[in-house]
Amino acid sequence: MHEIFVVLAGQGEVRTETYALTLAPGACIHIQPQESHAFRNSGTDDLVLLYFGLAD
Repeated sequence: MHEIFVVLAGQGEVRTETYALTLAPGACIHIQPQESHAFRNSGTDDLVLLYFGLAD
């Protein structure tokens, strides 16, 4: 499944097998099927993400 994350609030970081990105409100991230990933809150406020899962 393709995964789409939109940052609604907060600051953070996402790491995948191939890259690391700094996150801020408005950022949109696409994760490929089977790609491992991890999010980390790097700010003082909650990191709030909107998530969509899209089947192939």
